Amino acid sequence: MREEVEARPLVLLVIGLIIGLIAVAIPFALLALAGFLILVRPLRGRLLLASAFGFGLILSPAPVRPVFESTPIHGIGTVSSVPKLYQSTQVFNVQVNGRTLELSTRESSPAVLGDQIRISGVENPVGDVAEGYASAMGIEGRIQLDEIEVVQKGSWVSQLASSWRGSFIDFFDRALPQDSAALVDSVCFNARTMLDRPTQQELKQSGLMHIVTASGLQVFAFGFLVTASLRFFPIPRSIQLLLLGLILCLYSIAAGLNPAIVRASIMSILGLSAFLLKREPDALSALSLAGIGYLLWDPHSIFNAGFQLSFITVACVAFFFKKGRVEPENLKDRVIRVTNEFFRLSMVILLSVLPLSAYYFGAVPLLSMLSNVLVCWCTPLLVVGAFAAYAVSLLLPAVGVEVAVHFLAPLAHWMLNVLGWLGGVGSSVSVPPFSGYWLVAIYGTWAFTYRRRVAQP
Repeated sequence: MREEVEARPLVLLVIGLIIGLIAVAIPFALLALAGFLILVRPLRGRLLLASAFGFGLILSPAPVRPVFESTPIHGIGTVSSVPKLYQSTQVFNVQVNGRTLELSTRESSPAVLGDQIRISGVENPVGDVAEGYASAMGIEGRIQLDEIEVVQKGSWVSQLASSWRGSFIDFFDRALPQDSAALVDSVCFNARTMLDRPTQQELKQSGLMHIVTASGLQVFAFGFLVTASLRFFPIPRSIQLLLLGLILCLYSIAAGLNPAIVRASIMSILGLSAFLLKREPDALSALSLAGIGYLLWDPHSIFNAGFQLSFITVACVAFFFKKGRVEPENLKDRVIRVTNEFFRLSMVILLSVLPLSAYYFGAVPLLSMLSNVLVCWCTPLLVVGAFAAYAVSLLLPAVGVEVAVHFLAPLAHWMLNVLGWLGGVGSSVSVPPFSGYWLVAIYGTWAFTYRRRVAQP
């Protein structure tokens, strides 16, 4: 593994940045820095590590100052997160008076990222149940308002992304039954808060929560649809990639700017653009650049479970999953190879997710691999079909509804049935709370098992 790290400056930079961001909260991280400085042999690599560490130390997020009692609050705040939509309310973070607070308001009073709003109400503690989540997200308290007054609108990009998501959700709410529409909205736009509580619980217990978190699979399917559509136009390849990048940026904002989708979008654009620089795509370097960009934008996300799950999973796949170099000639051998690679990939993902899932959620899904085999094949079809049906509905509403009813409804029904079969009581094992230092031991031990594969002539 030493050679893999030393050969990639971006990997060294992201390692140093991460250690610097957490060093104040977790002084034990200084031992990790010392270990990497010993592990990395070239002087240039050590300088990159040390400089990134110093930069991370400067950017390290300040400790959260939680609200302990209800107090009046008045002022102008800025919406700092994409609103999460519930059945009748929306919830988002707002920066006001130098603090990060979570605000909830009626859906009839919408807000978009970057809006400046007038706040007059009462700030309350987050509560014991949500204290851990709020601390990880940098949230210090909560405000509940019936109405909000927008003093200044956010950027036109944020407004366009919000309108796109709202129009998409409205279309499927009209075209499909409530449970199917909520699932389609969740899979395509990370709107899992639209799902009812039993369905959300089934997703957790079956190990399928990732299908309603817009991430690599959704970005791949959506990017495939956009790329295929652009090929019908006489546009140079470089312009196509530029347009794809802009559309993925808009999609990332509409889907909530969560770490998984931002990471997947950046990696997709870098992978497709590699040929412009006459370079081979490199997953670890692309992942590192995505991590650096996201952490510079939101340093507090280093403590976010979503950030850790997304980046650690992809890092494990990049290190421990290798595809065969020789393409089989006959169909039978190809099917065997694809099946073998699918199960090996599933095993790597499962092993990379289990420790973090046990730590953050206190449970390990027993049927995760089976549920993923039954569901993941139809997720890209659902994403492509949903965006295609929505696009058609803009010109031919009746045709768009027919596509949704006859193509998407059966897929959504199948996914909901799998959740019902495999997400019931007893499909997961509870894990008692344990120290986060065990995660370091687990992933560190796994990293030391890595052996570089040398292609045989």
